[in-house]
Amino acid sequence: MAIWFEDLKIGNKYKTKSSIFFQYEVKIFSEVAYDRNPLHLDSEYARKRFPFRKMIVHGELIASRMTALGALLIGYDPIMLHKKTETDFLAPLCVGDAFFCEYEVIDKKISDHKRYGEVIFNVKLIKKELDILVAEGTRELVIFKKP
Repeated sequence: MAIWFEDLKIGNKYKTKSSIFFQYEVKIFSEVAYDRNPLHLDSEYARKRFPFRKMIVHGELIASRMTALGALLIGYDPIMLHKKTETDFLAPLCVGDAFFCEYEVIDKKISDHKRYGEVIFNVKLIKKELDILVAEGTRELVIFKKP
């Protein structure tokens, strides 16, 4: 499935598929990002840390998954480039927590080139258990018009 520039209307809302993080993903990310905070990697350490009491997923890893789930939803062909990301982290997300994202079109404009336009989405990451808002922000994408 592909969602092109013309398909996106201000106010349209889209829900992504569900996702979870596994500990091996957090470990790989911590190595690549050089963020070896034990709050992400050591269950004994995390258990003693208020208010979390569990290992939490890195914020930047969460932001990356928010973006990736949106790309899977829209399709890779329509997306020319990812222009800007902003994310506020509002609650912790732990390894094994199921979540999904909601994308809402909040602005769009046609480029001078006429083959594509810019679309701004408000994005929410919601933990399925108890319907908790974990992160919220915007994603600005350059999206092609239908070929």
